[in-house]
Amino acid sequence: MTMDSLNQQLRQKEIFNIEDVQYALLEINGKLSIQKKKELQPVTLKDLQLNTDKSIQFSLQGALKAF
Repeated sequence: MTMDSLNQQLRQKEIFNIEDVQYALLEINGKLSIQKKKELQPVTLKDLQLNTDKSIQFSLQGALKAF
């Protein structure tokens, strides 16, 4: 794999700086699997230590909805 093709595959995964990659693996099918550095990964409820067991209720045009 050339640097050009590596950069192209990274760009397709919205990674424009190779230094943002924690781990990369070239799969058998020629595709690249990427793990971004922890500080660049999306925040999850677990990261925020939020409890997802509770339902949320709010009013939508006067009708009470539970989620």
